[in-house]
Amino acid sequence: MGNLPVNSMKAALPLIAVTLGLGVADARAQDPVAVCPTNFKVLAEDQTALSQSFARSGVDKFAGVPWTRSRMGSPVLQDVVAWIDCELWAEYDGGDHTLVVARVLDLGADPTRRPLLFHRGAYGLLDVSRTDG
Repeated sequence: MGNLPVNSMKAALPLIAVTLGLGVADARAQDPVAVCPTNFKVLAEDQTALSQSFARSGVDKFAGVPWTRSRMGSPVLQDVVAWIDCELWAEYDGGDHTLVVARVLDLGADPTRRPLLFHRGAYGLLDVSRTDG
């Protein structure tokens, strides 16, 4: 499914918003259940190769990747910063993207890990030397 931007939303229910590009949106039109994201992973800064592997189509994305199952049965990759299990709550047409809002059912995080960032076509690191205020 590739790398997806994930945003949190403030609401009575814990929700996240994800934008799906045209390729994923087209696949969902053919089989909405099979391509509905229900588990998200926040990869760590040292997992660039894993990110690139998951972004490729036509390969077994889990080959050689250590993982366990969450309480919901979703795959949780070893050493990720965080993982989120959710269910589809709403979808909105965004032109060249589809905005998917999902309700959070369960999650886990490792606060000692730093996230892998992807911005404007390149990987980057979080600058923790800056502080606000």
